[in-house]
Amino acid sequence: PAAINAAAVSYNGRKLVTSGSDGTLALWDVSPSVLAGQVAASASRPQRWEQVLDNPALLEDMMDYFIYAQIKAQGEDAMEPRDTSGLMPVSMVPDVMRALGFYPSESQVEHLMQNVAFIASSQDLDAMTQIDFTTLLQLYINHRPLAQPSVADLVDAFRALGSSATHGRLARDVLLHALQHAGEAMSPDEVVSVLQALTGQVKISDSMPPNVDAEQFATQILGFEAPEPTPA
Repeated sequence: PAAINAAAVSYNGRKLVTSGSDGTLALWDVSPSVLAGQVAASASRPQRWEQVLDNPALLEDMMDYFIYAQIKAQGEDAMEPRDTSGLMPVSMVPDVMRALGFYPSESQVEHLMQNVAFIASSQDLDAMTQIDFTTLLQLYINHRPLAQPSVADLVDAFRALGSSATHGRLARDVLLHALQHAGEAMSPDEVVSVLQALTGQVKISDSMPPNVDAEQFATQILGFEAPEPTPA
């Protein structure tokens, strides 16, 4: 057979589909019992995943968010004794990822949930509604982007949307139209809500100028650090 170009796992982790460069599609049976030992072994060695992360500050933040997720799941105003038993709801995984600086798209969230379903299947569980810290760490390491978005990436995106070749600015209306109609489109209310959260301004006209360039959008709205000035 030729080289494998793509692969996808079924929602329950029991089937694997691969496509080859010669146009061949193959359907594979996956035996969770064979993989269960490997999963259990990796889950029992959290230090291995901590070494892969190799970022003590981020690891500490992740631990804090993991505990906070447990508290939030019980209700932040609850008066009962807190139960930080070491398990957080799977439904809060995307929010924890965002708190860690990884903003998954809807498609990426679906992949995260498929990964959780596979872990559950490998442990002969029908579903998994809670995960421990090691599993959260595994999910982050396996799904985080290899490189964070940069101002340069936004400059390229603005160019693709038709920003001016002379000053690099893009009309606000064009940008708003793209946010609401391209890719994973946002509703008008979502756009207003997000811009208000980012800038503190209620009106879109107050949160973004009529024409904006990529660096303005990155630093003044998204909160990116300003790029280092180019040496003379």
